[in-house]
Amino acid sequence: MTGSSRNISVVVPTFNRRRKLERLLASFDRLQGDHVEEVIVVDDCSTDETKVTAARWHGQRHRFAARYVRMPTNQGPAAARNVGMEEASGEIVAFTDDDCIVHPRWLLNLVGRLDPGNGVVGAGGAVLPVHTDLVARYYTFHHILEPAPSMLYLV
Repeated sequence: MTGSSRNISVVVPTFNRRRKLERLLASFDRLQGDHVEEVIVVDDCSTDETKVTAARWHGQRHRFAARYVRMPTNQGPAAARNVGMEEASGEIVAFTDDDCIVHPRWLLNLVGRLDPGNGVVGAGGAVLPVHTDLVARYYTFHHILEPAPSMLYLV
């Protein structure tokens, strides 16, 4: 099965970052390929306008199913990712954070690296800063957001 024919669920944990979430959600509509089955936003019990932002996004037309799940209590991003994983129906589950903007070829490039027959069941890529402030320059200089040379963990 080629990477572009696999059904993918994307899971986004979020908490009180509705403006950044809006930016991320808009970037999903620019994804290339027709392999995205669903995007699941898991709200970790936000107290800002995240629910309104997600509802507005959910009401728009997308090439994929737009889903919103609200957790009953704040439990952190790991718990939100686990909830999203349980809700996902795709053959592959991809994760990104609410403060990211995905590249149009993000999933095409990511899924193309998977090869379960040879033991490659996870993949990650470079994370580039959006801005060029002091923290972003520090992270770039020290390669903090680059993938590890071994796949013991993903950034």
